[in-house]
Amino acid sequence: MIKQILCLTDFSESAENAKAVALSIAKRTNARINFVHGMTVGLIWDELNEETRRKYPEIAHLVNEAKKRLSVLVEECKKDGYDCSYEIRYADGQRNMSNQLLQGEYDLLIMGAQGFGDRSQFSIGANAVKILRTAKRPVLIIKDLPQKEISFETVVFATGMEPDTHPAFEKLLEFSKEFGSREMHLLAVTTPHNFQPTSKVMETMRKFVSNHKLNNIYLHNLNHYSVEAGILEFAVEIDADLLAIANHGRNDITGLFIESIPENLVKYGHFPVLSIRV
Repeated sequence: MIKQILCLTDFSESAENAKAVALSIAKRTNARINFVHGMTVGLIWDELNEETRRKYPEIAHLVNEAKKRLSVLVEECKKDGYDCSYEIRYADGQRNMSNQLLQGEYDLLIMGAQGFGDRSQFSIGANAVKILRTAKRPVLIIKDLPQKEISFETVVFATGMEPDTHPAFEKLLEFSKEFGSREMHLLAVTTPHNFQPTSKVMETMRKFVSNHKLNNIYLHNLNHYSVEAGILEFAVEIDADLLAIANHGRNDITGLFIESIPENLVKYGHFPVLSIRV
């Protein structure tokens, strides 16, 4: 169950989109939200005493400004009935920012993905990449808010059906109930590099889902020149609300989904992406 949401914010438009989704999920699940802002100040600021901090007035000013913005954000959310808090986490040369942001107890991490330049191609920030690769709890990345009301009624789980992805799929099924999802589409993309006859792929998919209790699931096998392009094309075709994947993380490159695929789904698509670590 989703009881604790960690929502990362840098006060950007992308972070505002993530906040909107976090509030929508919290309203449905009655979860508590902790808004976390990361700052790299060159010092272990949270371990300095007040006397030492006064030696760095410029840093103190930046920290105080961030606290003011976070305080306003939290107070506005509390007025709307949400249970929430804020926290600033600091990094220096010895403490990696992504590791700092991942600390704490939470059931779901939500963050935005900043884009730049040509709107046809996007970058995903360095911290977002590191978090996506290393987070052990589910990560929901938001780029654009849907033009319609925020919902996750139609979910696509893109999978290579590796045996070790069953727990990730089960976690997705739990989340989908809390999200109020109505349709689950299990998608296997066949490329020239992993070609199998459709009959074999569909048989493997039926065996995969037979291990789980579920309703309203649809099985699809799509042929395409790349996994990412196939997933995104299918998502557009069915007007998906959410793309979900089992992420093998930084080190394990066995199976279909190596670390570049979830990153590329965020980079080249506009759909929310839920990455569940295997």
